[in-house]
Amino acid sequence: MSTIAAVIPTIPGREQTLLRALKSVNAQTRQPDQIIVEPDPTRTGAAATRNRALERVTCDWVALLDDDDTWHANHLELLLTTAEQTGADLVYPWYDGINSTGILTTVKNGRHVDPRGVPFGDEQRQHLLTTANFIPVTVLVRTDLLRQVGGFSPPSWASPDNPCEDWGCWIKLLTAGARFVHLPAVTWTWRASDHTSGRGVTVPA
Repeated sequence: MSTIAAVIPTIPGREQTLLRALKSVNAQTRQPDQIIVEPDPTRTGAAATRNRALERVTCDWVALLDDDDTWHANHLELLLTTAEQTGADLVYPWYDGINSTGILTTVKNGRHVDPRGVPFGDEQRQHLLTTANFIPVTVLVRTDLLRQVGGFSPPSWASPDNPCEDWGCWIKLLTAGARFVHLPAVTWTWRASDHTSGRGVTVPA
């Protein structure tokens, strides 16, 4: 049976949002086999924090969650089922968004690409490799492949203010031959905050 590690990076001052995130993890219909909360007290950044957590993972799969977001109760169950049925190396679902005023919306259009319901194919692959990121970090990914490509790191052109470390990881995984599959279902909630970056970002001209 496949095993799953829930990985949550966090920084000081977000204890309440972390607690909310952990409650959503504990409410899963398919419980994770390992829960790793990785603190970043010296602000080394999301990439370094996730990579430290990755070193502690003992499971087949890594399920990523930011400390200010939450999973719906069926998130892990649906993603793992999709991975097992399709042979995917990475599964990305879709999300509801809550903006800074707390109003629930479905995030689409605007500055975000809306790929919900569109199967991952050659066009999507090329878009990720050359144009823009449209996959938030809340994915299920094979641990061995994530380690094989060196975990998270910014693309060469990224700026310190917007490192795009999740996009950099997707590029490395695709280049290594990983199979991406889209689950056309809303399985988590994204909460906009000042630290959010990287979604809808395009390659500099």
